[in-house]
Amino acid sequence: MILKMCHRKPVDTAEEPVRTSPIMKNNYLSWLRIVPIMVGLMSGALSIVREYLLFAFPEKYKEASLFWASVRIAFILSAATAWIIEHNLLNKERERNQKPDLHGEILEVLIGPCVPNSDPPMCASVVMLLVKAWNTVQMPEFTIYKYELAVSITSPTGPTTFTGIKEGWTVNMNFGGNFSVIHIAHELQPMRYIDAQKGFIPFYVNGLRPDTTEFTSIVLTLIDAIGGKHPIAFGNGRFTHGGILAQKIQIP
Repeated sequence: MILKMCHRKPVDTAEEPVRTSPIMKNNYLSWLRIVPIMVGLMSGALSIVREYLLFAFPEKYKEASLFWASVRIAFILSAATAWIIEHNLLNKERERNQKPDLHGEILEVLIGPCVPNSDPPMCASVVMLLVKAWNTVQMPEFTIYKYELAVSITSPTGPTTFTGIKEGWTVNMNFGGNFSVIHIAHELQPMRYIDAQKGFIPFYVNGLRPDTTEFTSIVLTLIDAIGGKHPIAFGNGRFTHGGILAQKIQIP
């Protein structure tokens, strides 16, 4: 009889190490939170109740039975308290990791001159945008961290882009004989979930003539606190020359 020898690959009998997931670790920590809460309840409120019942009704309650009853009550209250703490921590962590998603539209663009005139004259403008914006992510309200304006025009020398500045000026508005003053640092109300905020956002734009008509694009960028940029481009809104005047003010 001929025996055929089969060469088999040796089997590794070593057991793989058991890996503990972060979720399991968090569960362990959650259970550990119960212990100090239980100790506090047993030595605090529940101990007072237990001593009162033993003193007031000695024939009805036994010390051992009251002790184990208080242990069960302390465990239930501690578990509920630990769950509430864990739930609140999770919600706070979720809020910190949320990123807003802002949308909006530019309803109107107004452009006017600045006083005193720039050097050379008529080479600076105030551009004010009537903006409506909202957040599409359900999260706590927040304030826009920064505003940026880019105005692109077609000039004889080719396409040119100007940037806006939000400091050092006030804007006088005249709408149908009604006058009002807005500081150029004016901004929108805090952003809320699906709750559109509407308001004027003025900019001082150096180098842009107030009588310019050949605009190729006007883009307002809203920047949130974590650096996210949310551009809003001017589309079919109304464009108005005049009606506003920017005046230089002294900033302390």
